[in-house]
Amino acid sequence: RLVRYDAITFLDANLEIILDDWITFLARVTLPSTISSSDPYIITVFQVLDGAIDGSESIRSRLAQTQLIRVFKSLEDIIGRERKGRQFLGARGKGNATVAINIYARAQEQRNISRRGLVKRKQIARWWTTFAGPSPFFLIVYTEAAERLV
Repeated sequence: RLVRYDAITFLDANLEIILDDWITFLARVTLPSTISSSDPYIITVFQVLDGAIDGSESIRSRLAQTQLIRVFKSLEDIIGRERKGRQFLGARGKGNATVAINIYARAQEQRNISRRGLVKRKQIARWWTTFAGPSPFFLIVYTEAAERLV
């Protein structure tokens, strides 16, 4: 079974707590629109997201994975703007997504994760984002069986 049998009751009982936690968490892992792609804060954001994905209960992990995709999208947009403004100084001939993965890889210095592992993590996060549809809170109603599909 992919959807909780008690989804409405569970949401009614837990949504406020989950929402409060999510708002606090988002404040720590959202990139400002004015940030540079070389700002070390980006590394910190990736590390905080990885910690939530790896070390927390499934609801927060799922929500963090949707935020990981948002951070990648923001970073790719930032890199694109910097290229257009000729402010970006590296990785000629590489796409914005490749440069963003390279930045993500720098956030993994303390961990032994291959580039292939990072691309897979991004792919899994993209699946959770697809499952979420228009709102990451839809991920709350999935059972642990959904974890095996992703």
